[in-house]
Amino acid sequence: MGNIDASTAIAHIQTLEGGSDTFYKTWHTDDVLSLNPKLSRDFARLVLQMAMDNHDATIGINWEVLEIYISQVLEMQSAGII
Repeated sequence: MGNIDASTAIAHIQTLEGGSDTFYKTWHTDDVLSLNPKLSRDFARLVLQMAMDNHDATIGINWEVLEIYISQVLEMQSAGII
C-alpha cells in the first residue's frame, strides 16, 4: 500500500466504521512540539502514546492533557528513567 494522506485515511475509516457519522481528531508530534519545542520527536511520540494509553473518555485528549504528559516525560527524563 502506498502512502496516503490523513484525510484519505480518515475517509476510509469512516466508511469502515459507519459512514459520515464517525469523526476523528488526530494529534501529531508537531502539536506536542508546539507546546515544548525542546522535546525530541521521540519524546513527543511518548507524550502522545501516554495520552492514548491513559485516555479518559470524560476528559479526552486536549492541550492541558498533553501539557501534563509533557511534564511527566520531563520528570522521567530528569530522574534518568528514560
